[in-house]
Amino acid sequence: MSKSHVSMETKQCLVCAKEFNVGVLLDRRLRDSLEPKTLTGYGLCDEHSKLFEDEYIALIGIDERKSTVETNGNILPENAYRTGSVAHVKYHVLERFFNVPINKSLPVIFVEDAVIDKLKECTDENNSSKQTP
Repeated sequence: MSKSHVSMETKQCLVCAKEFNVGVLLDRRLRDSLEPKTLTGYGLCDEHSKLFEDEYIALIGIDERKSTVETNGNILPENAYRTGSVAHVKYHVLERFFNVPINKSLPVIFVEDAVIDKLKECTDENNSSKQTP
């Protein structure tokens, strides 16, 4: 494709990794320097933005051994080796589960699959105990 002085700005969803349109970029000097689409960073698609607004946090399963861990212990989205496991949990539920305050400005937390499995196990146990008369 040929370059242009206008480009569709896209971001990549932190949860599902799909690209979504954000706006339009313009080369101020009107030079043909831009690709038709330009990925400018991360964000949340409409679906996951709505869940975030409803106070859900996305737990994204990763393989820590295959991920690149920063010196401060954090894993950046581009360095996370995703396993495909994803769970959406209300912030207050997660705080009770871990017994620590959770930063509500975080839309995602990278965790090992065992954490998601344990949460599912607790949910299944809770649901089955409610069904027993």
